[in-house]
Amino acid sequence: MSAPAIVPPASRNDPCPCGSGQRYKHCHGAAGADAPAAPPQPPAAGAAAEMPVDPPDVAALRAVAQTALAGGLAAAEADWQRVLARMPGDAEAHFHLGNAARERDAHDEAIVHFVAALKSAPGNYGLNNNLGLAYKNAGRLRDAEDAFRRELTVNPDGFEPLANLAQNLYQQQRYEDALAYFEPLVRRYPDIPQDRLLRELVREQIGVMANDLIVSTRRNIAEARIETADDARDAGKALVCFSPELAAQERDLKRFMYAALYHHPSQLAAADRARIIVRDLFRAYQQQPDLMPREWQDGRLLDEPHRSRHIGDFIAGMTDRYAEKRHAEIFGELALS
Repeated sequence: MSAPAIVPPASRNDPCPCGSGQRYKHCHGAAGADAPAAPPQPPAAGAAAEMPVDPPDVAALRAVAQTALAGGLAAAEADWQRVLARMPGDAEAHFHLGNAARERDAHDEAIVHFVAALKSAPGNYGLNNNLGLAYKNAGRLRDAEDAFRRELTVNPDGFEPLANLAQNLYQQQRYEDALAYFEPLVRRYPDIPQDRLLRELVREQIGVMANDLIVSTRRNIAEARIETADDARDAGKALVCFSPELAAQERDLKRFMYAALYHHPSQLAAADRARIIVRDLFRAYQQQPDLMPREWQDGRLLDEPHRSRHIGDFIAGMTDRYAEKRHAEIFGELALS
């Protein structure tokens, strides 16, 4: 199989059809160093001799499926299923169907397709990377690691497999091993903006926690044999929760965040400023309800504690910026100095 053609999606903000998980504009639609392009795929030995020629009807089905990719993977999924029905084992069809399954969070289904594609095209770059992502999202981190390492044997300079392997090792808490890949990655791509690296780290951490929560919750529901809402209410324990391993890590993370961020002097100063704003606004609205927008002023007719609760609800709905603006309008900027 030659490298599957990447048909641009309808919008550059849509997911890239290659299945990398990134937006098209940051992946195959990128220009410059924002998303380093993968090197051209070297042709496998004997590939030209082994490449089957599509029968006319399959060629037509494949053309329809390629055109449908412009509307996204979901739009093309049925067309690739028709190609696969006519040509079982077709690597390109399995590749796109695997990506479509991964978009639906059907990671086990995606794994089946990517493994089938690799049987037909073992040297094609991108397949092992996407298989690794499917393994990772299914909670099979060791299998994901093996897939990313196989991808690097085919595409040793690839940005995506290097980054994915480093993140995978980080998830496994093999921090020294992860650092061994992060450092050369940053050296190899020095133009990657620092803020992008930070966003990727935060995104990865959120992904780790969300995936663990999903896997752990599904396991708890299965073990407790939950079938109805009443079963869940009568379970006698929390069903939606982190795994014991991640729960312990989350407690460690919270201790670190409280020490290094939440209780940092700069944050404490910001918290003091916020308390002043909330306190002053509450007192002002208690004494002069007409300072609130007209649609909120009916609360003046309520008895306590409902009147105070009404004022509290109004303040709770404010953004930080709006609260600061309202405070400045009532008390002036100097009141916070």
